[in-house]
Amino acid sequence: MREIVQKRFSKGFPRVPSLEEILRLSGSLEIGLKSGRDWLSILKWISENDSAENLRSYLKILINKIRVDKTERSLKEEAARTSDKIWKLFIEILLQAHRGTQKLSQLFQSFSVMVNAIQKLKQKERSLLFVPRFQMWTAVAITLGFMFGLPLLAPSTFPTFLSLKRYDLFCAGLIPLVFGFALLHWMCARPKRLLSPLLSTSFFFYFLSVFVESGIDLATAWLQAAEIADFPMKTKSKLVRHGLHVESMQRFLTDLQKEMPDPWPGILAGLIWTQVSGLGLSDYLKSVSRNESERVLFLWEDEIRKLTLTTLVPLGIFIFLPTLFLLVGPQLVDLAANL
Repeated sequence: MREIVQKRFSKGFPRVPSLEEILRLSGSLEIGLKSGRDWLSILKWISENDSAENLRSYLKILINKIRVDKTERSLKEEAARTSDKIWKLFIEILLQAHRGTQKLSQLFQSFSVMVNAIQKLKQKERSLLFVPRFQMWTAVAITLGFMFGLPLLAPSTFPTFLSLKRYDLFCAGLIPLVFGFALLHWMCARPKRLLSPLLSTSFFFYFLSVFVESGIDLATAWLQAAEIADFPMKTKSKLVRHGLHVESMQRFLTDLQKEMPDPWPGILAGLIWTQVSGLGLSDYLKSVSRNESERVLFLWEDEIRKLTLTTLVPLGIFIFLPTLFLLVGPQLVDLAANL
């Protein structure tokens, strides 16, 4: 039985639950835990009644694995196996079940808020990127129609550089056109590529809060969270220090303030003060995670709104003008040759 379950997991089927499925799963767990049910029975019910077949299949495999192995061992293996940060965080929260249903319900409540914010960001991204992407694909359709459609319908009226065997002029028009489409694609992907790493900071502090709540000391929790969070190697090398322990943690955070860019110095100063004053460390870390999420969401939305205007530049210079050249140029060359 254990070998069968592990084989199905190793094949990567089914896929990790989607963001919407995780959000729905988290909400169901939050409500079920508040009503006094244990988390495993809630997962069993969802695995039999949820509308998403993928989620049902995934939970059935996970539950079967828990039945074969010990619960904690199975969840730790699942957290180590998956590369999806949100699903990994979901599993890490389940590992806090020993703290009681009320505490687990509170963790899923704050987790749902974070996942809901990320889901709204993705929805806004699709909505705001509709205009530049529509512009890009409309330009592609018009270009292909002008370059190949019209010459096929009326070859004598709309000759092409290819039919005139002017391959040099055809390449002269095609190269900026390809560059323009590549630039448009790069610009549409830029907001996500630029700001996605910033979400790692939010995930890092949320993971840190979960580990601290589980009873792990701050130094160990810091190293574990840094390993899980998807930081660039340069940032990760600054956050991870071998031999870090509780006594050296404050000194490490003080030194780190000088090395890290904004907003890290302010966050680390607050973390040091929280340690010194004895205030709620986990609550502070969750607050940092929430504030960072909101900041990134605002920056992301602002970048995408600017994109709808900046894409007009490559559309006009690298797409419209070369398309006009490829359409009208052959007629001018043909006219000049017949004079």
